Amino acid sequence: MAVSIRKQIGSTMIVVGTEIGAGVLALPILTAKLGFLFSIILMVISWITMTYSALLVADINLTMPEGTSFGKMSRNLLGRPGEVVSWLSFLFLLYAIIVAYISAASSAFSFLLPMLNQQWFAVIFVSVLGFCVLKGIGAVDVINRYLLSVKLVFFLLVCLTFFAYIHPVNLLASNLNQGIILLALPVIISSFTSHIIVPSLRTYLESDAKALFRVLVIGSTIPLILYVLWEVCLLGTIPLTGPHSFMEAVFAHKSVTEANIADILAVVSNKINSPYVRFSINAFSDISVMTSFLGVAMSLYHFLIDSIGLRNKSNLCKISVAGTLTLVIPLVIVLLNPNLFVRVMGYVGVSIAVLVIIMPVLMVRKLCAKNIQLHYRISSMKIMWFIIFLVGCLVIVFELFGSSS
Repeated sequence: MAVSIRKQIGSTMIVVGTEIGAGVLALPILTAKLGFLFSIILMVISWITMTYSALLVADINLTMPEGTSFGKMSRNLLGRPGEVVSWLSFLFLLYAIIVAYISAASSAFSFLLPMLNQQWFAVIFVSVLGFCVLKGIGAVDVINRYLLSVKLVFFLLVCLTFFAYIHPVNLLASNLNQGIILLALPVIISSFTSHIIVPSLRTYLESDAKALFRVLVIGSTIPLILYVLWEVCLLGTIPLTGPHSFMEAVFAHKSVTEANIADILAVVSNKINSPYVRFSINAFSDISVMTSFLGVAMSLYHFLIDSIGLRNKSNLCKISVAGTLTLVIPLVIVLLNPNLFVRVMGYVGVSIAVLVIIMPVLMVRKLCAKNIQLHYRISSMKIMWFIIFLVGCLVIVFELFGSSS
């Protein structure tokens, strides 16, 4: 029986909502110095790499029973060492992303409502959205669908408003240096990550391989289009240097890794003195982080349930143990240091390279060696294995050198 269109649309929107979160908000901070043209090249490379690797993850998962986690996929194909590397990488990846999202959300909300500090907004954000995550993927699907619809409306309103302020000469400006390039690739590639929700989506879509393929391809292509449009609007409107510029408003006061969402919102507010624009971009920023947080927190919650053997336990046990581990640990980290956004997004790139780029190549190679039938023809393309494996290695090298520079 074919999966309903409603489920496929909902799943596609979960993919879009998971990808368009902290990534789209971090991009202007990095690409302001990187420059528009070079940024687009890196985006396309990242999109190809991450879409293909997501399909590899889906294909590998489809050869195993429903509910199989990344850890069990790795153990089945790469042995105990593969399971340990996968488990540690996945755990670090999800915790790092959630920390980044809570940091971004608290920064954005504190800019919108300065009567409370970032720590209070972090507590409120985790409490409200954490409750939705604990309700299950069905609740996340419904809530995410409405939030994403509102987010896209605000996104289009912001872009339409920005078009009147775009100066093409701004898109040609750049301040390229080795450090910014090394920082940029890990963050840009992390902006196309939906792999972490593939096992949950596979179950939700009743193991329909064709539906899962459509969901992942369409769900990853929409963010690419919107990222390019976002870059045109932000980098075309806000100059790199001069009055009300990135250099004056952000980089003159702090390093790239210390910047947060409130800095971008402040630059826009200074450049475009319109309450309507400020409200729209704030709403877009806040909802972007919400939709991504829902998808990632849901994945961590299910991963912990599977990893520590809670699948057959009561809902109360699942919520009290896995729910606490999912929500409280990242919240405490943000409360101790609220401005971790860009720095943590860079660390995320290393885990992504290991977990969802390099390891899927090794696993699909094992499947092919065992003559196990794959669902997607492109999963057997060895040239693509080599290309994305190389990109994954570059991400790790870039992050290591970028952190030390």
